[in-house]
Amino acid sequence: MLEKLLFGLRTLGIGMLTILSMIAIVFLLLKFVFPLLYKLSNRKNKKSKEEIVPPVQTTVEEVTNDEEDEEEIIAVLTAAIAASTQKPVSSFRVVNFKRI
Repeated sequence: MLEKLLFGLRTLGIGMLTILSMIAIVFLLLKFVFPLLYKLSNRKNKKSKEEIVPPVQTTVEEVTNDEEDEEEIIAVLTAAIAASTQKPVSSFRVVNFKRI
């Protein structure tokens, strides 16, 4: 009876030591390896940032007439509503809209 108890305690001890050693290995990996990898990746990012060419500036045409733009937006909204409801455009009208 005592032999079985000692065998069980020995097995329990070996299992606990195995689990604790694996936890220690994972802790050491997290503590030392990942910060090292993070520093190495930052060095690569710094090199790649230096090689980036600044974006080319383009000119945008200025809007000359707001009424024409509003008419175009209303036309697009009307067409979108007609397409989604599958009704003819003449069955409704856009009275008001709000830009977001």
